[in-house]
Amino acid sequence: MPIANRIATISFGVALIGCACQAYAQDAAAWPDSLQNLTAEQGNTLLQMARDLLPAEQQADARIGVCLSRVDAAASEAIYKQGLADSVKLAGIAAHRRTGDRRYIDIADNSERVRLAKMLSEGGWLRQFRVQLTACMQVGK
Repeated sequence: MPIANRIATISFGVALIGCACQAYAQDAAAWPDSLQNLTAEQGNTLLQMARDLLPAEQQADARIGVCLSRVDAAASEAIYKQGLADSVKLAGIAAHRRTGDRRYIDIADNSERVRLAKMLSEGGWLRQFRVQLTACMQVGK
């Protein structure tokens, strides 16, 4: 293959990857705006926690948005909404204790945030969240 064709092919591939990443970023950015029952802070925290809990190959924001929309719909029930609010608050307290950040989503160290997400998702409402998220992501395969 001539060098000019290789460069054109590589440029096209990079453009496709760039477009796909931009589309996922737009989906992720728009998801908290479409919430019905959760606050924007709760939505952003759950979105980041979902990314932190899932393996890299499943971190497609569009699919996570679909799964988190189900969480938002379930939050119309008062007891579910309260459990979720308490868990997001707990994540903020844990973030402050471990790193000094006020909110979970403010933790800059990715490995520390992932470690905290895994620890928090071992019990309470966040365990249910992790199980539901994992099951939902499996349906999309």
